[in-house]
Amino acid sequence: MDRRTFLTTAALPALYPLRGFAQTRRTDVSIRGDAFYINGRLTYAGRTFNGKRIEGLVMNIRVVQGIFDDLNPETASRWVYPDTKRWDPERNTKEFVAAMPDWKSHGVLAFTINLQGGSPGFAGGRGRGRGTPPAEAGGAVPPDAAGRGVPAAAPEGNPPAAPQGRGERGGGRGPTGPQLENSAIDPDGNLRPAYMARLQKILDKADELGMVAIVGFFYFGQDQRLKDEAAVRRAVLNATNWILDHRYRNVLVEVNNECNIAYDHDILKPPRVTELIQLVQNQSRDGRRLLVSTSFGGTTSGGQRDHPGQEGDRCLTPTGW
Repeated sequence: MDRRTFLTTAALPALYPLRGFAQTRRTDVSIRGDAFYINGRLTYAGRTFNGKRIEGLVMNIRVVQGIFDDLNPETASRWVYPDTKRWDPERNTKEFVAAMPDWKSHGVLAFTINLQGGSPGFAGGRGRGRGTPPAEAGGAVPPDAAGRGVPAAAPEGNPPAAPQGRGERGGGRGPTGPQLENSAIDPDGNLRPAYMARLQKILDKADELGMVAIVGFFYFGQDQRLKDEAAVRRAVLNATNWILDHRYRNVLVEVNNECNIAYDHDILKPPRVTELIQLVQNQSRDGRRLLVSTSFGGTTSGGQRDHPGQEGDRCLTPTGW
C-alpha cells in the first residue's frame, strides 16, 4: 500500500464516524398529545402525586455542568479538586458518567446538560436575587459527578473586581471581576471538539441506560462570548446537526435556559427566540426533526396542565415541544 492510499484509508474513520448509529441507538423519546413516551412507553404510567397526574411528564435533574471547563486562566483555579489541587474536565465527565446508572436506578428518566453550563458561582451581577446558597456564595463551587457544588481552594466571599480581566463584564452570573469561560461554542459559532467529545460520552451512556437528555445550547453569562447574531445562528445549526448526525433519538433541545433573564444577544430574548426554535426544527435527517423549545425563569413558566384554557404554553412555546 503506497503512502497516499494508506493516508486516505486511515482518514476514513474520522471522516465517517457516524455510520451505523441509526441501527445501534437504543432510546427514543417522542410526544403523543401532551405526553412524553420513551421507547413507545408512556412515562410514569398511571402515577399521580398529591392528586395531580404525572404520567407523560419527563421529570429531570439539573446537572448542567457535565462537560464543564474554564478556559480563562484567571478563574480556572476556582474549580480545582481538593485531592489533586487542579481542575480536570475529563475527570468531571468520567465521574458524571459513572453516576448515571445510580440516577436511573432511583427512577430518574432525564437530566439537563448545557453547552454553556450554568453558573457554578451563582452570586453577584445580573440574575441574583433568587437566593444564593451559602456554600455557593464565594464563587468557588466546582461541579461534582452528581451535579452538586464542592467548595474549592479559593478565598471566601466574592473576589475583588479586576480592572481588565479576560472575560470580565459588567453584570452576569457569578462573582465580580474576571468571569469564567465555559462554552462548547467558540466566538464564531463553531463547536469545540473537546467539549463535544465529553458530551458524546454522556449522551452515549444515556442512550444505553434508556434516559433522556435535555441539551441546552446557550446560558446567560456566557452567550456574550459569541461575537454577533450570525455566530449565534451558526452555533444553533452546528449543535443541531451534530446531534442529528450522531443519530441521537433520546435528546430534547432547550435553545437557551431562562430566555427572559439576562441575555446579551437579542435573538436569545423572548421576542425573537422562536426564530432559533424554528431554525432547529428546520433541520432533519431521514425525515426526523428534534423536539425543541426554550424556558423562562421562575414563575413565568406554566403550561396547559396548570392552565387548561390556555392556548399554547408560556414555557414550552407552541412552535417547540
